Amino acid sequence: MTKRNLHILFDANPLVGNKSGIGHFSERFLASLAASDKDMRVTAYYFNFLGRKKVSGLPNHKNITYKVVRFCPTKLLSMLNILHIRLPIELFVGLRRFDFAIYPNFVSMLSVRRTPNMVAVHDLGFLDCPQYVQEGNRRYLERSVPSSVARSTYILTISEFTKSRIAHYYGKSAQDKTIVVPIPYEPIDASGGSVSELVHSLVKKPYILYVGTIEPRKNIDNLLLGFVKSNARKTHKLVLAGAMGWKTGKIEQVLKSVRDKADIVTTGYINDTERNELYKNAAAVCLISHYEGFGMTVLEAAHYKKPMLLSSIGVLREVAAPGAIFCEPDSVPSIAAGIDKAASSPSPSEYHGSVSWGQNIDTIMSRIKESLHE
Repeated sequence: MTKRNLHILFDANPLVGNKSGIGHFSERFLASLAASDKDMRVTAYYFNFLGRKKVSGLPNHKNITYKVVRFCPTKLLSMLNILHIRLPIELFVGLRRFDFAIYPNFVSMLSVRRTPNMVAVHDLGFLDCPQYVQEGNRRYLERSVPSSVARSTYILTISEFTKSRIAHYYGKSAQDKTIVVPIPYEPIDASGGSVSELVHSLVKKPYILYVGTIEPRKNIDNLLLGFVKSNARKTHKLVLAGAMGWKTGKIEQVLKSVRDKADIVTTGYINDTERNELYKNAAAVCLISHYEGFGMTVLEAAHYKKPMLLSSIGVLREVAAPGAIFCEPDSVPSIAAGIDKAASSPSPSEYHGSVSWGQNIDTIMSRIKESLHE
């Protein structure tokens, strides 16, 4: 096989719609993969049932061809996976032969051609802390990830911590084929996006920033309680920037109980332009999660040179440089003290890693080519 005729199939579904952290990861992965070799062909497929989703901003490279699947809703696929009914990828992209397939979001598709593949497993939260995961998503991952891991040529993950959890649950054979590629930070070009009046208005008073989905795993209830106990509440707002997720009953209850005790702002979902604006103007950034697979907030806060308060869990200590401020996620007094320290800290936090997407793609492509020539 020559370099010229290498043809990669890429699951682009995480890029469609409002992108999460995995969506941004997948976007940079696809763009960097295509840019690494102009002679490589990449077919990126995604589901858009009857064309109902508005799709924009996909990586635009001459060697990427997008295949849109319009006849099947993704919810149907998820239901079939839960029932252990696997539809082959060839049903959706045709019988064309691909050299390798890449699935960046936990689950791969069955292939009747037995196309070698790589599946990205970002964390094992659905097994380590199932109480924090949306019930439907937990069932889907519990039933789909083991078979995806078993049929993968390689498993891609983003931290040594998650690699250790993959080994714990899926054994040495899975550990031996796991490749760790720490996430590099690359600024998102969002210069053309709009900024809401709410986000514009926040710069009038210093604020502590949380960015992400509002969900139990992120420990938002304790963040709220810690902020109310902190001295920083007298001079700062707390801004929760992200959409409401799942199992938010307790969070909403705590939020309602503290609204009259501190200046707390919830923005709802924010676009990339608003995200950049919020980071740029924040006094400090908080991520005090119970569990993370990596912690993209660490990279984002470091890029904007912001003091950072982090949960003392292992993966955040792995990713963050020593200058970060840590707290115990289950201790409200520890969180309050951490908020005060972060709010008054003149020292920006740093990211512990120094990898680039180019280096990651070199690592990934060398392993892919090894598998094709075995």
